[in-house]
Amino acid sequence: MIDIIIPAYNAQSTIEKTLLSICMQSIKDKIKVYIIDDNSDETYDYLEEYFKDKLDITIYRLKEKSGPGVARNKGLEISNSELVMFLDSDDLLINEYSLRSLYYNSDNKDIIIGVEEQELEDGKLLREYDSDRSLHAKLYRRSFLEKYNIKFPELYRHEDCAFHEICLINRPRMQFINEYVYLYTYNRKSLTHKNNKKEDFKNYKDLCDATTYMLNEGKKINGDKVVMIQIIVGTLIYLYYKYQPYHHEDYSSDMFEWIKPLVSYYLNNQKYMREKLLEDDYHNFSYFYDGIPFISWYDFIDKASK
Repeated sequence: MIDIIIPAYNAQSTIEKTLLSICMQSIKDKIKVYIIDDNSDETYDYLEEYFKDKLDITIYRLKEKSGPGVARNKGLEISNSELVMFLDSDDLLINEYSLRSLYYNSDNKDIIIGVEEQELEDGKLLREYDSDRSLHAKLYRRSFLEKYNIKFPELYRHEDCAFHEICLINRPRMQFINEYVYLYTYNRKSLTHKNNKKEDFKNYKDLCDATTYMLNEGKKINGDKVVMIQIIVGTLIYLYYKYQPYHHEDYSSDMFEWIKPLVSYYLNNQKYMREKLLEDDYHNFSYFYDGIPFISWYDFIDKASK
């Protein structure tokens, strides 16, 4: 069986399409759906009646708004199937074979990974969207999650990245399936699509917190250092380019405090990494800022290490 956990907050306008994409699955008889209502303004009780002959649905309402991380943790707590998928309340499974493709390749694997498409703001699709740091388009084995006590941090953004990254540092057995299974839709109301500078900067703070959460959990379990540093370097280089347009803002210096633990760990463990990692990542992330950097990469790292 597969448990699909859907955190939902005021998602009445999108969640029916999400559930319909589950209804069309060729193995829907093997699926249980858990909708975790993050204390929305209106309930989702009508969905049980609407889909009663189509899906096995359980709806659980949180007593207060707590964010998607808490909602997903509650979903893990009240469900029990060996395989778990996390589906956002505005996203879709691409076709009727999405879950079958993952399910029939799950033997002896802890994470089964399909290909994700991302809808852009203009409605176009970005094929083969890089979802290595998210939990989209994946099945997780519950016994693996329970063995390492893997939970979501109580964050509103990037909690999915932290969860999947903690899985990675525990050295899971993974299977990659070269088939499109998941559509990440563009939702203007999403926390990750707010268009103002201060909100963007809060987003970067949440990314720092999520990566720091991964780091702290990794230290506790003696996680894979190479993977931990790769994740940290990816976050730092992303933030380096994102910092450039904000360097003149009063609050921009806050970033150096946020990244201190990440920079410290990176500098203290460079011997575990090949020199080319930084060079490759630097070039891979160069498209994030189109212009002359206000501050060099080395000065950025140096400023955060003091």
